[in-house]
Amino acid sequence: MSKTRASVRATDIAEYIRYQSCDRRFKLKFNDYELAKKIPFSNLIFDTSLDPVLEEEGRRRENEWEASLQKDGLVNLNQISQDLNQNQATDWNIFVQEIQHLPVEQQAYGR
Repeated sequence: MSKTRASVRATDIAEYIRYQSCDRRFKLKFNDYELAKKIPFSNLIFDTSLDPVLEEEGRRRENEWEASLQKDGLVNLNQISQDLNQNQATDWNIFVQEIQHLPVEQQAYGR
């Protein structure tokens, strides 16, 4: 198992609930499918995902939330592209460095 910080998406949590709290499915999706990649044909387990309409609505709401934060003058501390289809996260150490370089009164957010 990797020694990097664990990664969980809101979609993963929603699917955990949708599939009646299936611990096995959740664990296999954990950390970008790290364990699942070791199992033959594991991709078949995940052919069903969150309802596409619900997923798109969630993405739209998160984008609205981010736009409202930016409108209020908050600085985005993420070092990733704005393309939410990319399953990437800002490295924790980079995030901490960005926080340390913020002016004292500057408000910021990370997504």
